[in-house]
Amino acid sequence: MVAPANAFSGEAGRYPWYRVAFAGGVDLRHGPSVEAPRTGETLCQNATLAVAEEILGADGRVYLRLADGRGWAFDDSALFPHDPSVVRGYWQPVSVVPPGANAAAVAAAVANGTAGGGAMTDVAGSMGSMGSMKPTMDYGNQNSQGRGVNPWILN
Repeated sequence: MVAPANAFSGEAGRYPWYRVAFAGGVDLRHGPSVEAPRTGETLCQNATLAVAEEILGADGRVYLRLADGRGWAFDDSALFPHDPSVVRGYWQPVSVVPPGANAAAVAAAVANGTAGGGAMTDVAGSMGSMGSMKPTMDYGNQNSQGRGVNPWILN
């Protein structure tokens, strides 16, 4: 899945981003509860989502209201630290200039809109050098058990 170049600018740039880690995906809900009715949409593994609101539930899950209004997901990493439904990502700019390229020529092409790319990948390196952003993760207390040290690469 590739996000458009403007997905991380302006208002959207203020939202925290998550990636679905659970192999079975995450069913979106109409409200902030696992008991809330499902919307009928399931976010597949590795899908990314911008979150407009986070609510700590009495059940230990953090409920995540999607910024695009599709519904609510949840972060259950406090309950299942070695197999969470989602992991939080942090995006940062990276260079789109390939090694050995003339940086001035590439910058001019980007400025006049003739360069390719202009998109972000949701998994670092999995889609080549298509974009100008890549995710970095706060690995917290994760270890080599469960999904592995790097939550962007599922073991």
